[in-house]
Amino acid sequence: MYIYKKTYWLIAITMLTMLGACYKDKGNYSYHDINEISVTLDSSYIATYGDKLSIKPILKLTMDTEANTYDTTRYSYEWSTLDAAALYASQRKILATTRDLNATVVIPPASSYTLYYRITDKKTGVQAQGTAKLSVVTSIYEGFLALCDVNGQSRLDMASYAKSAYTVIPDVLGYTGSQLPMTAKPVGVTYFFLAPLTNSSATKGIYISTNDGTNRIDPETFKWDLTMNIQTDMLSKVPSNFTADSFMPASDCSFMHSTAGNIYYYYRTYQLYFSSIINIVTGETDPFTASPFMAAAPTQTSLYGMVLYDTKNKRFLRHVPGATSCSPMPTSMPLFNYKTGMDLVYMEWTPYNGGEVMAVLRNVEAGKTYIAKFTLASAVNQTYYAEITATDFDKAEKFAVSPDFSYLFYNVGGKVYEYDLGLKQSILMINQAKPVTLLKFQHFFSGAYTSGTAGKQVLYNKLIVASHDGVSATSGGTLDFYNVPQANGQLTLFQSLTGFGKIKDLTYRER
Repeated sequence: MYIYKKTYWLIAITMLTMLGACYKDKGNYSYHDINEISVTLDSSYIATYGDKLSIKPILKLTMDTEANTYDTTRYSYEWSTLDAAALYASQRKILATTRDLNATVVIPPASSYTLYYRITDKKTGVQAQGTAKLSVVTSIYEGFLALCDVNGQSRLDMASYAKSAYTVIPDVLGYTGSQLPMTAKPVGVTYFFLAPLTNSSATKGIYISTNDGTNRIDPETFKWDLTMNIQTDMLSKVPSNFTADSFMPASDCSFMHSTAGNIYYYYRTYQLYFSSIINIVTGETDPFTASPFMAAAPTQTSLYGMVLYDTKNKRFLRHVPGATSCSPMPTSMPLFNYKTGMDLVYMEWTPYNGGEVMAVLRNVEAGKTYIAKFTLASAVNQTYYAEITATDFDKAEKFAVSPDFSYLFYNVGGKVYEYDLGLKQSILMINQAKPVTLLKFQHFFSGAYTSGTAGKQVLYNKLIVASHDGVSATSGGTLDFYNVPQANGQLTLFQSLTGFGKIKDLTYRER
């Protein structure tokens, strides 16, 4: 027992000695504040390629309270960017090594960059970093492309969209030094979200068709050379003056209609580029002459295929994804026979009612015109068929279908009518002296133009009316955009752009 008590006393004395030593050592160390740094940037910036980007970050330095007068030599700085597609941090691009950014932007145009700003205290090694989204644009980065007739020749004009505003650039190919000859009359212009480029890794393209051929221009620079003729994007042998008068672009399978009435099919999944014609019906031997009107959902073509029209046999036909020919439509239907025996005046796919095809058919012998509607998913669910009873419809020139309400718009000269399919009556919406050259609702691949996200305008449901004053061949063209209200309300002007030639066709260069 005595041994245990002695051990306890030794342990207690030792612990008291240690505590005393710690207590006596209090105050032997010096404690210093750390120079804490914080960085504040805007959430996003837009830079124009080739121009200077200037940014003055807000810095808070706990040991340098006056951020504008502190000893700048004590710190190092770095501005850098990294594309979202980059795999490694080492792929970042250094823009500057200064406190404030004032550097010329020469990185490729894109909207997927992250901008980094890093400041380091060289005495302590303390770092702070700020980040922001960065979009690099050009003067031709995004916007409407209008193929115009100027004194019988083609000219491509652009309404360039940047910083929430449009700037009209007449003759944008001349502006960019494109080198594409534009001496023939205009036919059409089409932007492809995924272009069938056999000789390029690019995924976007712009096709321009004139009476002397179809060519592709670079979607970033608008440059052109001889290798960008439509011949290079086709497996079939065609002459250099081969002209496509209409395209049906989609996300992974697309269609091209030639002035000869043939349709060429492109299917990215199977690497089937525009090659052999598909305007032939399964089980038949002779190709049919196809109408230039084609109906397909731009983002769902690979699921539902496309509807086209045989102008000789006057019938609707369907092409299913991957097929090398077309299929007949069902014959026993409740509203109308898909073999109509009538001329197709107009056909358009619209997202209305989950996705429908609207067609305008004219019985020349009877002097009557009809509207037919059916779903694209099955092509058997017919939703509407009736004769059109509308003012001057027999004189109608251009057509467009509202994606929200399925109103059919048409023009006669400078008058634009809205036809209500339910009421079976037309309502005069625009009455102007200038003749209308184009009516359209623009289809978009990106949902941003439907939702208004990412700084985009909601444009999918705006009626686009192009007109020309008949006075100035170079600048007499106008693009008007109208809001389309429900219940046949009067159209209201959304915005107006001027300074174009006589607009023949229109597309939108998306981002």
